[in-house]
Amino acid sequence: MRGRRRAGAVLPLTLVYTLLLSALAATALQGAALQLRMARNAQSQLVALRQAGAVVREMALRRDNFPLEAPVGHRECLPGDAAADCDGHGLAPPLHTGAGPGVELRARVSREYPQTLTLPPGAQSGTAHALFEVEATMQGDAAGAGSARVVLGVAVPVGAGAPVPLYWREPGIDPL
Repeated sequence: MRGRRRAGAVLPLTLVYTLLLSALAATALQGAALQLRMARNAQSQLVALRQAGAVVREMALRRDNFPLEAPVGHRECLPGDAAADCDGHGLAPPLHTGAGPGVELRARVSREYPQTLTLPPGAQSGTAHALFEVEATMQGDAAGAGSARVVLGVAVPVGAGAPVPLYWREPGIDPL
């Protein structure tokens, strides 16, 4: 009789162990799924950051994007941008944004202080330059596209010459 009671206890113990192993497996799967989502979000944000950087570099190459006659604080935006803080909409849109469906591109060029500056010794030293910031924002939607905002400081010669990139910053991370 004693042997039968021991044999009858095996089934409940096996069920308890199976239940515990199932709970551990479910917890491990939840952790793996969370890590996968975090990696996907980091990848999407990096892609958006690179796209915004490419847009900023392309816009900084076009000298006509920099209104030298504009006062400090003047902001030029892309045509069709409905932002209230734009003073003009004369920016030439970038040819290649890399933005897929569900990604909104906002770009602006703003005139910064001082009105003119002289660069330190180098390629275009001794020439008066105007300081501008070129900003691009890639805003993804809920479909997995990332978001990023990048700013490039550019010195534009008042006379002839090509714009000179001065600094990069990511607002919120690299304050000026």
